[in-house]
Amino acid sequence: MMNKSLIFLAALVLISASSVKDERIQYLNIMKKELKRSMNGLKLKGFESPYFISYRIFDETTNYIKATSGAVVSKTIDWRRSNLYLELRVGDYQFDNTAVINKKSNSISFSNYYNAAAPLEPDERALRNKLWLLTDKAYRKSLSGFYKKKGQKVFESENKSLPAFYRAKPEQFVSPVKTLSFKASRIEALVKELSKKLSEKTAVIQSSVVYDAEKYHNIIVNSEGTEIVETSVLYSISFDAEARADDGMLVRNSRIFYAREASEIPSVNELRKKAEIFIEDLIALKNAPVMDPFVGPAILMPEATGVLFHEALGHRLEGERQINDDEGRTFNNHLGKKVIPSFLHLVDDPTSPRFDKTSLNGFYRYDDEGVKSQRAVLVENGILKGFLLSRTPVPGMNQSNGHGRGSVFHKPRGRMAVTMVKSDKSVKFDRLKEMLLDEVKKQKKPYGLLFKDIAGGSTNTSSYRYQAFKGVPLMAYRVYPDGREELVRGIEMVGTPLAAINKIVMAADESRVFNGYCGAESGTILVSAVAPAILTTELELQRAGKSSERKPILPKP
Repeated sequence: MMNKSLIFLAALVLISASSVKDERIQYLNIMKKELKRSMNGLKLKGFESPYFISYRIFDETTNYIKATSGAVVSKTIDWRRSNLYLELRVGDYQFDNTAVINKKSNSISFSNYYNAAAPLEPDERALRNKLWLLTDKAYRKSLSGFYKKKGQKVFESENKSLPAFYRAKPEQFVSPVKTLSFKASRIEALVKELSKKLSEKTAVIQSSVVYDAEKYHNIIVNSEGTEIVETSVLYSISFDAEARADDGMLVRNSRIFYAREASEIPSVNELRKKAEIFIEDLIALKNAPVMDPFVGPAILMPEATGVLFHEALGHRLEGERQINDDEGRTFNNHLGKKVIPSFLHLVDDPTSPRFDKTSLNGFYRYDDEGVKSQRAVLVENGILKGFLLSRTPVPGMNQSNGHGRGSVFHKPRGRMAVTMVKSDKSVKFDRLKEMLLDEVKKQKKPYGLLFKDIAGGSTNTSSYRYQAFKGVPLMAYRVYPDGREELVRGIEMVGTPLAAINKIVMAADESRVFNGYCGAESGTILVSAVAPAILTTELELQRAGKSSERKPILPKP
């Protein structure tokens, strides 16, 4: 059987033979040369040499067209930038220059992650010069940080601390070359037509349509022997529109469609129909009554369920949060303990590109530290089993599970990718709604709630603020005891994480995908959630911040 290194070499030969101009491989080879030189010769007399160096180039190409009221207002064609990242460590895997994150004991924070603009072509002299200067800077700062940290050990107890860095298996991979399918004239005509359609209704104050097509090259080489060349593409088309209700409240609707292949974007006829429904929903929101604060039973449709678990649970299971004294560390020391209802499971699995026929934003083969993506079991039968791990060590864990992720200019951290909620208890949706009405009568509430669509959410995990999350519904309905549904506006889902999740009593038997972006300390990254509709016996709603203004003095032109 051919081993992995031979397979990798064979792949390089095939790629070189079929496309001599594959710039990705040229970049990789230049990075390898300078990495070898640095590891062999970078040493200041009387001081330690680096034990680990990683070079990464993240190269992105963007095509973007935005139109409003039938006219293009912004256009970017083949805009490109390339960024170089370097991680350098002095010491060893057990103790190195990495900062101890503990402000209460006056630990000093040291950086071991540096970035700079990379040349837009694989020019050996230019790229190696960049790498040389950045590596030299990183080495000097890492040495300084290493000895400051070593001196600080004098004041610490003798208790064994976590290692500084997880070891990782060397990986070699070259993905196929991919091209963007973007016919600018056709796309421009499409967004102009759709934006005109969105603006036709008198009630719409402003609206826009955006078509975005992006390609990413992620090239990683490190001193452990990892060599990764991965290319991915992402397409999206989004609608956004605003109207003002009679009471002055600004209401907004938004919708975005993602795809990994251009062919997966809805057809022109489908988009026309979706645009009509989209504006009908906005006008319905404009005319809907304002919802008062409320606590009671609710059904969250799959997209809203995904956001709930992402905000209330997912962020609190990110590895670095378990070792930072400034974090609330909700689940610190909870491994092996029950944290949510026993019929619920939570995994994060970035290894599959699709769920059913839907592309997943959070899919990737290798994370931003060069570790192969893995299915991470987070909660099983309600019991906490693990965390989202980068190569930063976490108590109770012994290696990365391929979730080290970061966007441009940010050091990778353990982050969500494709968060999947599963339930051992499920019923058909019609039965779930009957159970909601039963709960309304049981609690003697005037109505229950149904959240059909959601814009996104946010959460706070820090120790110096309250532990809470917030969801921003787009389409929320009061459901009366007779089954009648009434659209409402002006509300937000709020709550504390454990209380909210532990009120879930049943799930529907079908799951759907919520695709989007997530922002946190390591930047804004692509994520997905796969979840069923769920019934909770108690969900709290608060009024949304109200932006009230007089309607435009003159009518719409």
